Amino acid sequence: MLGCEKPIKFDDCSICGAGYECDVLPESTDERLYKIVFIKGSDIGFAVNGRNYTLKNGEGILIFPYEKYEVLISGAATKYTYLFFSVDSSKYSDALGRIRHSFRNEDSPVLHDETIRHTAEDLCKELEAESGVFYRELTGLLSSQLIVYLLRCFGSRYDDVYDSNNANLKICSMVMSYIDSRIYSMKSLSEVALELGYNYSYISTLFRKTCGITLNSYFKTKRMDEAKKLLQDKSMSVSEIARTMNYSSVYAFSKAFKSYYDMSPVQYRNGTKK
Repeated sequence: MLGCEKPIKFDDCSICGAGYECDVLPESTDERLYKIVFIKGSDIGFAVNGRNYTLKNGEGILIFPYEKYEVLISGAATKYTYLFFSVDSSKYSDALGRIRHSFRNEDSPVLHDETIRHTAEDLCKELEAESGVFYRELTGLLSSQLIVYLLRCFGSRYDDVYDSNNANLKICSMVMSYIDSRIYSMKSLSEVALELGYNYSYISTLFRKTCGITLNSYFKTKRMDEAKKLLQDKSMSVSEIARTMNYSSVYAFSKAFKSYYDMSPVQYRNGTKK
């Protein structure tokens, strides 16, 4: 079992926790990680962000960053194979970010794909062994392969949203993807232009003309949406949420939230409406 305190960095991702057919599924201490869990043996009840799923023998589930998960019902014979990881390659993190923010309520994160399961199991076995000819090369390839299989599995549902021949729409899609996948780490919209290699004024004007809203409005809306989700979860204090969303202070966060929703973060959390 690889502990979360010992991340192993590869070109495309960092593995922060892994285990093959373990008796217990450990909790991840880092909410920013992606998590994959496969089970073997008895069916289990599994909750992700308050939604319940039943995992059958051989099935798995993908858990996105900042999503809360919990094993509800587990049989004595249940074994867990799990991977906790972050995605370091921008080409993969952007694509996973698009998938995450395209998820609808009726979508299911349950994994039935045998290829993904076998790849995850092979990677966990190699990580636990920590030895063998070309160990480093093989585990790096398996980790990249796993991400690509995940993108194939989930990304095909949303290809129509992002597949466009219009150059302006493609640029706007890239901008939205960048913001969506980095909403917890972005401090300024100038980062988008710098990352994509465009002048900020050009990006801002193109986005407004193409999408009908300003770039700042899109960023603000996404930021407020994520802040609202964190407030609903109730596991973080308002001060912690302010820091997580990169506000300079609790006051700045509260002021922005009240300006957007016409109520303070505390009022929203307590279910108080103006």
